[in-house]
Amino acid sequence: MAKLYDLQHDPELIDIMTYISPKSGERVGTSFLMPKTIEDLAKRTRMMKIWADYSFGLLGRTPDYLNSALMAMAAASEFFGKNAKVNFAENVVKYYEYVREKDLLLTHTLINPQVNRSVGPSKQVDPFIAARIVEKNSEGVVVRGARMLATFPLADEILVFPFDRFKIRSGRYALCNGLCFTC
Repeated sequence: MAKLYDLQHDPELIDIMTYISPKSGERVGTSFLMPKTIEDLAKRTRMMKIWADYSFGLLGRTPDYLNSALMAMAAASEFFGKNAKVNFAENVVKYYEYVREKDLLLTHTLINPQVNRSVGPSKQVDPFIAARIVEKNSEGVVVRGARMLATFPLADEILVFPFDRFKIRSGRYALCNGLCFTC
């Protein structure tokens, strides 16, 4: 993984692997580039191909995977401000910029532990098997429990996607109601 990041500093590749951040003026990874033109899209493609070629396509979760997902969320930030008591559009953009500027490696978690699949998280024997909100306070949200399928153990941060087969939309198990970045 370090070699992939090193490729961003290779003098022969730097203009493909990075671009100038509109916020800091520093070089940041091209996987964060929001394509506005065909040239931007082609640049992202070239960058991703260099990373894929380095591993002969054998790395399933290179950093560009979730960098691209987060970039797409930030590009659609207005969605995160709709139908919410709090406008989370600004939160998703700020988080995208934070991850981009620090060139963090993200992983994600998608599902609750599969204990009794016939019932949702709130009906499990132990109410803390699945991650749930224990407390909200001035510091943020306190969570207890587990989520599964985080695919990269060396990651700097974890995105908690709220997807599961029970489609939780509210209550203590809705950690990120509609990906609102509350936690």
